[in-house]
Amino acid sequence: MRAEGSRRPVSVTTRSGEVVGRTSNGVNRFLGVPYAAPPFGPNRFRPAQPHDRWDRAHDATVMGPTAPQSLYDPRLEQLIPTRIIPGDEILNLNIWAPSTAPPGGAPVLLWIHGGSLTHGSNALEMYDGTRFARSGVVFVAINYRLGIEGFSVLDDALTNLGLMDQAAALTWIVEEISSFGGDPTQITVMGQSAGGAAVAALVSSPETRGLMRRAIIQSGPLVAMPTESVRETTDLIAHKIGIMPTREAFSRISPNALLAAQTRVVGDESPMTGGPSFQIALDGRMVPEIPWEAVRGGVADGIDLLIGVTTDERRLWISPGDPLVTMNKRQLGEASTALGLSPELITAYQVSFPESEPGEILGGVLADLSLRGPMIDLAEARARRGSLTYVYEFAWPSPVMELGAAHSVDLPFVFHTLDQGRTLVGDSAPSHLATVINDEWVEFAKVGSVSWSSWQQARSIKTFDGGTNSVVDDPQPDRYRELAVATERRRRTLTSAS
Repeated sequence: MRAEGSRRPVSVTTRSGEVVGRTSNGVNRFLGVPYAAPPFGPNRFRPAQPHDRWDRAHDATVMGPTAPQSLYDPRLEQLIPTRIIPGDEILNLNIWAPSTAPPGGAPVLLWIHGGSLTHGSNALEMYDGTRFARSGVVFVAINYRLGIEGFSVLDDALTNLGLMDQAAALTWIVEEISSFGGDPTQITVMGQSAGGAAVAALVSSPETRGLMRRAIIQSGPLVAMPTESVRETTDLIAHKIGIMPTREAFSRISPNALLAAQTRVVGDESPMTGGPSFQIALDGRMVPEIPWEAVRGGVADGIDLLIGVTTDERRLWISPGDPLVTMNKRQLGEASTALGLSPELITAYQVSFPESEPGEILGGVLADLSLRGPMIDLAEARARRGSLTYVYEFAWPSPVMELGAAHSVDLPFVFHTLDQGRTLVGDSAPSHLATVINDEWVEFAKVGSVSWSSWQQARSIKTFDGGTNSVVDDPQPDRYRELAVATERRRRTLTSAS
């Protein structure tokens, strides 16, 4: 590697050719570096293909193209603005690396963005990896195919193409990151929301086993769904266009036209409202087993795990006119019965949160069954075998739109990019909390541990609230006991359906 001082070019040679980035204040930045060929033309709806060599140096000083996607609904767009960069080279990654690497290379942190498998990119300013690089970590953020291009179920094509893109990026990193100053034997894979679900799938997949040392899952569902269930959204889009659900037929439709049809079918559906969506599929290859079940069974016991949730996950998707806001006690009882939620579970939450309205109770239960319950179940199972699992809860309440500690509010703190994430956290978010969280993530990437104890008999949860950031042992045992019962029932249902 050749660095020439502040704001000067820095050059690295990869197997595809030379890439030229920039160095500034001790950090080398390489943006928009292709890790695979463009997934269009003959490569459309196929697994990621190797990139051709380029003869001239690749300009890695600007963000690369983003995967085809539409804007969020107006409220979410205000909170997490979409960034769309046109172009075909969407399978690209950004690298922030210390300009001086230690002998053997620095630990590597691979970031997989969330966005319901339909939104997001590595180009969001909030995902800037400068802070990690200044702390001695090579930080890599990737793009992957989204929506119908990445998670369709077609009669004559492989499924989980977006997940396969992520695996291709991980393989590229193992092969190339030493040229950027990284240690390919010290890779931590990290993701949030749908990106967290992808991390769970990657750590449990036989296709990527042995490629990573550690994993961080932030507010990530740990499930995958049967292919027959996942294909319903693809079939709806095919019906909307008037074509057969085949690779040949879909390839004849332009990405923009396919995206328009996808937007009409999926619309503004959210984890709280249900409806057509894209999911990771149980494909028998990349994902042969539900990640939750596979990891709790031991397939990832050699991987250290940092996993957590936010206190108010549900609030990202609840707007003032949402039915959950106006729900009364009678409607709570009716909805709970319809959803198969036991009276004991609802009562435990009402006791734990006596000031919460009925809709908040139901939203909290549903969010916990999707995220908190599986997280604790996973930690318990791994602890019985001596595998290290560190559990946290992000609890700082954002004043923006009454979000509280909602889903995604933790992101600007993890990256220490509060200015870039002010749409989520406001103008007065505590910088000291960002320092604490970012330092913990850096330490985990470096040595596989954090400042609090792993999940054992004490059942310790680190709470990041911006105050004392205390560790709570065995929190709310009555609520957690009922949650465990409901979570086990859900796990068995998912397992039997697969």
